[in-house]
Amino acid sequence: MFSSFIPNPFPHAHSPSLCFYKGSVYGTFYGYNEEETQEAKILVSKFNQSLGKWTVPEVPFPHLSKSQGNPLLFTDGEKLYLLFVILEGAYWNSARVYCSCFNDFKSSWEEPLVTLFKKGMMIRHRPKMTMEGPQSQLLLPTYNELDWQSFLHTSKPPFTDWQQFSELSKGPIQGDLYIKNSNEMSIYLRTTEKDRAIHRMHSSDGGKTWPFHFKTTMPCPLSGIAFENLYEGIQVMCYNDTTEHQRTPLTIAFSDDGFKSLKAKVNIEEGPGEFSYPSLLVDQANILHLLYTHQRIRIGHRSFNQSEVKSLFEQQNG
Repeated sequence: MFSSFIPNPFPHAHSPSLCFYKGSVYGTFYGYNEEETQEAKILVSKFNQSLGKWTVPEVPFPHLSKSQGNPLLFTDGEKLYLLFVILEGAYWNSARVYCSCFNDFKSSWEEPLVTLFKKGMMIRHRPKMTMEGPQSQLLLPTYNELDWQSFLHTSKPPFTDWQQFSELSKGPIQGDLYIKNSNEMSIYLRTTEKDRAIHRMHSSDGGKTWPFHFKTTMPCPLSGIAFENLYEGIQVMCYNDTTEHQRTPLTIAFSDDGFKSLKAKVNIEEGPGEFSYPSLLVDQANILHLLYTHQRIRIGHRSFNQSEVKSLFEQQNG
């Protein structure tokens, strides 16, 4: 297991996101001084695999005076995009979603454009392609900060006009989407309810409807989660494994049946403090990357190669 931190020029950091683009792993998060809803800035860094270090993050939009947050990176296969919110008021329910495209020739981010999402719509996890080919759709999990309801939205470049694709039942939010094929897909969500558990919804019609809603055995103390489909039928979940109102420990769990059961789990961080809001990614070398908020002061990075994942899975499962 490899461990590192992304350099952070701010006193505080939160809500990282990962993306793989043109052979490299990118990470983004927001940094702030005292209050996360005041004068926060988006930061973007690139992981240097040969050196085992993250680049010093750039602040793509230093000229924006309003507070920024919840960034996520994604690619449509052609370009790298950055979605994030700008607060028009004092809290997240005043947020507007913006989108920027990375200009490979200039090595800089283009001026962000406001999207057509209504005020209070939020993002957390990167969108996923439904399939390969010209009929593929990019599905973005979203949620409304005003009434705690999750949705899927779809769009095309320049990704400013996102249209509602489907809606999910109220309650769970911040979904991480898993697309098995053009028909079967699942979404894993953190709870806002008293049951303090991770929820899974399932669709058999390409995400148009979500009639199957399950409460998993994994707890959720009102904190962010992350899901990733690995290889050889293994899936991984990262979450805070407690029913207490706290964000420690930070745990990764493995399953081979869509988390109907757990096959193995291990704490990545434990002890007092906050280790939260994970983001997971498998790169082209089958290395599993994890970014997470570390004590609200920096962004932690862990990575596991394929043999390490399989060893952990088999040892605890055997």
